[in-house]
Amino acid sequence: MMGNLGPEEEMAEVLHVIARRHLRPGGRVVPRRLRTWLAAAEFADEGWGLWGGDFYGYRLDPVQELVAPAAQLHFFQRPPKLLTEPTVVLDQALDGRSPSRQTLRQRLPVIAPGRLHAVLGFFTADFTDDVTLSNFPSYPGCNWAVWVWPLRHTDVAEGDELAVALRRPARRDVRAVTGWRLECGLSRQRRS
Repeated sequence: MMGNLGPEEEMAEVLHVIARRHLRPGGRVVPRRLRTWLAAAEFADEGWGLWGGDFYGYRLDPVQELVAPAAQLHFFQRPPKLLTEPTVVLDQALDGRSPSRQTLRQRLPVIAPGRLHAVLGFFTADFTDDVTLSNFPSYPGCNWAVWVWPLRHTDVAEGDELAVALRRPARRDVRAVTGWRLECGLSRQRRS
């Protein structure tokens, strides 16, 4: 039930019901914690360079503004350059002992200059204190890809900031994995 962003198909709710009905006293739910992260990234020849000056001999950048920025799943061939620190937007305690936290609106300060290509969404699942599973960076053969929300390619500098809001699918559409939406805005630091 763990999806590419972590909490899909009402995973936390289902695990809570199962644990309440069937778990013996002292039993534990695995994973015990699930976090969803967002980070802005630049890709190097990762399939996202199609808006550059030469994509197999063609220039596609003139139609860039006409393309819908729909989310896509991606398996990396090489690690992307992160332009922001990964930031938790959803922190779900699945063990029932600690509270869950949902901050689907976040600010992502740019920490490295580069060309902003997309915002990435991924998960970490804590099984024990020492065992954590993550789909970042995913790779061919991994069960979970990373969510990628492509953005208009924009140069960014340290001090700029992205304001992001992650929207979950409506409750009736819990199986609609592609229902996750991202709103994103860029604030630039004043340049002298």
